[in-house]
Amino acid sequence: MLKIEGQYELNLEIGGVSLADSQGNLDIQEIEMIETVGTALPTISATLICRDKKVRALFHEGNRLNVMFRRNEDDNDGVVTSFQVTNVMVKRIASHYLIKFTGIYAAMSYLAEHRQRALKEKSAIEAITTIAKTHFKKVDSNLAKSQDRQVWLQPNDTDKKFISDIWLHANLPDSMLMLAPCTNGDFRIRDLKTLVSKAQPNWAFLPNVKDNADDKNIWYSGEYTINTNSGFINHWLGYGNRVDITDRDLGEYEELLEMPTPKLTKSNLFPRRSDIDGRRGTPQWLNDNVHPKYWHAHQQNITSLALFSTVTVTLSYSDQLHPQMRVLDLVSFLEPDSTNAATDETHTGLYIISKLSRKFANNHIVTTVELSRETHEDIAGEIR
Repeated sequence: MLKIEGQYELNLEIGGVSLADSQGNLDIQEIEMIETVGTALPTISATLICRDKKVRALFHEGNRLNVMFRRNEDDNDGVVTSFQVTNVMVKRIASHYLIKFTGIYAAMSYLAEHRQRALKEKSAIEAITTIAKTHFKKVDSNLAKSQDRQVWLQPNDTDKKFISDIWLHANLPDSMLMLAPCTNGDFRIRDLKTLVSKAQPNWAFLPNVKDNADDKNIWYSGEYTINTNSGFINHWLGYGNRVDITDRDLGEYEELLEMPTPKLTKSNLFPRRSDIDGRRGTPQWLNDNVHPKYWHAHQQNITSLALFSTVTVTLSYSDQLHPQMRVLDLVSFLEPDSTNAATDETHTGLYIISKLSRKFANNHIVTTVELSRETHEDIAGEIR
């Protein structure tokens, strides 16, 4: 077991051999685990030095690697999870082997097996939950069902692809459905409106001042990156993208225009270019096989998914392990002004964790988080 007093405990097990049993033959140089919002599985990458050819032989594609990390032996929130090794590079250095490998959360059937089935009379959330339960330890959802009951048909797609398709057609009026497989084996489902309505954020990221610290206040290092990326949305959605919907059964025609509003900020505006006009999307057909808001939901969801990652903040904190932190946690971020004497309101406020990286290296742990939201608190200049 790799143990740094006051920071973390980390143990690996592969082929029945644990790091604790081969401490003299296996040195960890670096291990990084990453989880992101979406339907992609968590990943791992590592660099090890091995002195035993029998241990080296265990690192090959397809073998299962079990990982445990926690703050200390009394930590009930520690994480035990499994990855499958996907790629291995071994370099001989004198009498040692330098091993570099990557892996993916051990749910390969989620990515590889193609299925044909029908999920009858289920809402989108119920359908996603049914599928996810077969691949993940637990489905963690803050909403039981959505307003979109129908027969969901899986046409020889993988479960990952099928979940992605259901996700885009989930009907949550004036909200957004968010998904994320987590490193600990949870499959998270979050309704944005329900998440934002909770009394307190899960975490508070504060400048590097260590007064009044507690388990929910995290002191980030002085450097952080704020990125605003709305150019892609300008070209893709056109800020007012209209879609023509025709009902095959009723012969009715409808022009659809979804106009989402900010949920995480006090602003009522998005950072939009005023000189770009709306355009028309691909016309769609509606019939009795799908729920009545099938294409409304799709248009709302793709618009929201683009807009709600417009503003990102990337920051890091070190020598603290918070194993219960997950993507899709609601957090608050406080940005000081240039004098560090006051708060800069433009980027301060609520965010969603959209990416989480934990890197164990050089007897330290560094956690890097990407926080996302739809806009700034204050919008100025040419907007519409």
